[in-house]
Amino acid sequence: MDSVRASAPGRLDLLGGVADYSGALVLEVPTHRSVEVVATPHANFAVGPVEMTTDDMASLARLGYEEVRRALAPFPQWTHYVIGVALVLLRRGIVQPGPVRFDITSDLPASAGVASSAALEVAVARALAPEVEPLRLASLCQEAENHVVGAPCGVMDQVAVAAGRPGSLLPVLCHPASFMGKRIVEDARGRSWSWISELPAPEVAQLPDALEGSAFLDRWDRIGDELTSVDPDECYPVRAATAFGVEEHERSGRALHALRCADPAALSPLMRASHAAYTAMGLGHPVADAVVGEALARPGVFGARSSGGGCGGTVVVACRPGALDDVDGLIR
Repeated sequence: MDSVRASAPGRLDLLGGVADYSGALVLEVPTHRSVEVVATPHANFAVGPVEMTTDDMASLARLGYEEVRRALAPFPQWTHYVIGVALVLLRRGIVQPGPVRFDITSDLPASAGVASSAALEVAVARALAPEVEPLRLASLCQEAENHVVGAPCGVMDQVAVAAGRPGSLLPVLCHPASFMGKRIVEDARGRSWSWISELPAPEVAQLPDALEGSAFLDRWDRIGDELTSVDPDECYPVRAATAFGVEEHERSGRALHALRCADPAALSPLMRASHAAYTAMGLGHPVADAVVGEALARPGVFGARSSGGGCGGTVVVACRPGALDDVDGLIR
């Protein structure tokens, strides 16, 4: 086989972000920066310092995911994303990862809230299985991150990276549904909803501002999500986290309408509210607040907010072309 070259972009989160866990509409913009993977014939399956025979890979694919995570624990964490995608493709019978070496380059910042892990996953999947359609590919990459890497995530990043076009807005309606607030509201109302984003706002407003994990477990036992667990020693911002899913869904819909109507100025109050809601959930950061403030003071800026996973990793700014040309480190 000849070498195969594949790439995938990162993404900026205009609105929605962590509401992808809530069944909300999210608005994502793939970046012009990307991760590139070159898959070259090799004696073994190799990525970074890790080499395994094809028999090793086949043996791993027969294990349960918990056993796979234990087996991969000695290897550098970033290699788990590559190995994970290959294992999922193998387990699903989509491809037989043969003896191949992966060489990876990237101009996308890692751990900065711009979906670098999803970009790596999708680039690897494209190199191994280029015939798989984008939404299916995104689901397979999410499976690798959830079950092999062991990182709970919605499908937003993988869909944006696999199906989006750099520089263009991609609306994604996400469908995960488990959350502490959802469980509490359903118990109070004696009925269930498919998605957090569908919960009635008056009921969400009655949720406790904060709740100890131990108190939740004593009454409700679990949240119904196999990928996450409730820490009994943690205090959770239940109302703010649940309200974010409900309100961000509505904000994203209004923002999409504004953009379709060529009214970018309407983004300002929506992005301000979203940024404030990040802070209310404990995802804010003083540096991100300062960057947002600086951006909003510039001519030609329509809105700004913390993006991605929050905590100051990335700020996304909606502006006229050229408004931020003098800002270093800007992801376009």
